[in-house]
Amino acid sequence: MAAKSNAKVVIVDAGGEYLVQPAAVLLEKTGAGQGDTLRIFNASQTDDALFFIADGSVFTNNAAPQSVVIPKKKSITLQLDNGAAANVYTYQILMIQSGKKAKGNSDPVIIVEN
Repeated sequence: MAAKSNAKVVIVDAGGEYLVQPAAVLLEKTGAGQGDTLRIFNASQTDDALFFIADGSVFTNNAAPQSVVIPKKKSITLQLDNGAAANVYTYQILMIQSGKKAKGNSDPVIIVEN
């Protein structure tokens, strides 16, 4: 059984462009109860963010699709569902006030391992 861990993603304002760092996050099932957690922090001083994942069932107590507003200078925490299939799940971050899409060095993904 893997030890439960907390993955972190930060949304950064880089001169009017928004970055998701890191772009790829690895989450693991712990074998019993709930899996790893994912914390997403919106470091923007001026723009709220919208987190969207098409398959929200990857997280506990959520049905697909899943969208959550992350206020500026705040964070959300999502809990991996241990029933989630091992897969790569793409997600999007859209900045609400500016309408800009936050990007990484690739589209942001959550990788679930068994």
